[in-house]
Amino acid sequence: MIRQPIYIYLLMMIALMLFSHRGYADAASQLLEQVFVTSLVLTDSDTISLGFVNFDPNTYLHSDNSDLGNTDAVSIKNHINTLSIPYSFDISMQEASPWSHRLGFRGTYFNSSLDSNPSGAETPDENSHSVYAFVTELTQRYSINNQWQMVFGEAAYLMRYKNHYDYNSVESESFLQPLDGLILNVSSNSWMLEPHIGLSFNKDQHWGSWHFNSDMYYAFGRTFGGDYVKTDTAKLEVWRYINSIDLHYPMSEFGGIAEVLYLKASRVDLGGGVTSQLETDHYYEFDIAYLFNTGELVSFIDNIGIGLSFNVGSVLRGGSIVIFFNE
Repeated sequence: MIRQPIYIYLLMMIALMLFSHRGYADAASQLLEQVFVTSLVLTDSDTISLGFVNFDPNTYLHSDNSDLGNTDAVSIKNHINTLSIPYSFDISMQEASPWSHRLGFRGTYFNSSLDSNPSGAETPDENSHSVYAFVTELTQRYSINNQWQMVFGEAAYLMRYKNHYDYNSVESESFLQPLDGLILNVSSNSWMLEPHIGLSFNKDQHWGSWHFNSDMYYAFGRTFGGDYVKTDTAKLEVWRYINSIDLHYPMSEFGGIAEVLYLKASRVDLGGGVTSQLETDHYYEFDIAYLFNTGELVSFIDNIGIGLSFNVGSVLRGGSIVIFFNE
């Protein structure tokens, strides 16, 4: 049976709380770690692409390859919503320097809403997990030459988590009421710091250009405040190692806006609290999109487009129709 992968540890926590208050606190700390680090990873478009329409590629390929997708993965993705609004600007002081500096800000939102039926009632309950985050990022690039660059970055996250549990039956309310205000209908806060180091290579060709990026992120932090008992200092930790190669192939120009075919392949390696949620320590993504270069019209958006993204190897495997920004 496919388990629900996003924060469904309710029955385990009930059992722990019945036998040991310390055990309950440990389980609640584990839950908070998974909530915060999973939202951090899933709101980063460089790590994973979540679209507004999800599908199982096997349906169109007339195959039955579970690594490509299945109906369970589509259902899980359909119950996850993410939003990231970035803004950044250059703060370099010397134009002739090999160093460039950029300051950025992001507002992100993550929501996972899954039906839960621990009491076996006829009508399932709705269990919703939401995380809001404000992110400040400082990125420094060092140009080794015209093609190679080193990247150094630091991001600071301030995050707010809230659980909302709707009891849709008398059975579930009587069964779970003792947990209300303990692990249900509660909130928590966290801070996280994320240093980043990377290496990039850019090569122009007669047909367009291609790029290689290798980036390592390590995020750590603590929880504070909120309603959870003795979990104000839950330890948060996650790391990501992303290797990707992408191609930009100019197609045509219309009204001063260049149209570009975009192809990308990535491997993402993971560690920390997110691996149990994505049911893997690595996966692959493949993107194909049609981009419109809009830098001359909107200064903070280099390009925008629409395309397909395919995830292979994680619990979120399958295909998605995705809106692409600044690729």
